[in-house]
Amino acid sequence: FGALAADMALKRLGLARSQGTQDMAIGGGRDFPADPDAWCASFAAEHGLTVERAQTLLQRYGTSARDFVSHPAGEQMLPQSDYSASEIGRIIEREQVECLADLFLRRTTIAISGGLSFDLVNAVLDMLAAHKDWSASEAATERSTFLALLADRHGIDLQTHQRSALCA
Repeated sequence: FGALAADMALKRLGLARSQGTQDMAIGGGRDFPADPDAWCASFAAEHGLTVERAQTLLQRYGTSARDFVSHPAGEQMLPQSDYSASEIGRIIEREQVECLADLFLRRTTIAISGGLSFDLVNAVLDMLAAHKDWSASEAATERSTFLALLADRHGIDLQTHQRSALCA
């Protein structure tokens, strides 16, 4: 997607791409293991994680997974989610998250995979509000804005706690 967007912008500017990135190891693709299973087993043992958790982190972040691991005893999973609080905290800090839509719709796969819940939205809102030093009123406005966006632009029925059949 990034390359496509860049090419479109370059075309509008009347410029040509000077270098491609398809063969570059960027971010979590750098030093990506030839044997992901072996890497996950080693990573899990090194950090006291389950192999399944290591696989999840490798899938999400590539070798940058090292930056998202916390001590397993202190790893608090968010409600109804396979994301940890420390993981979301790092995304908020590193990716300059400005609002709930930014995190749920653009920085993670939570929404597109059908993983949103009111409990998760509230937990992440608490984290984001603390990071942004929002007042209770600002946090409430952000929650309302995000829920309205889900209803208006994405057709999410906010009256039900059922997971959408389209996402299940």
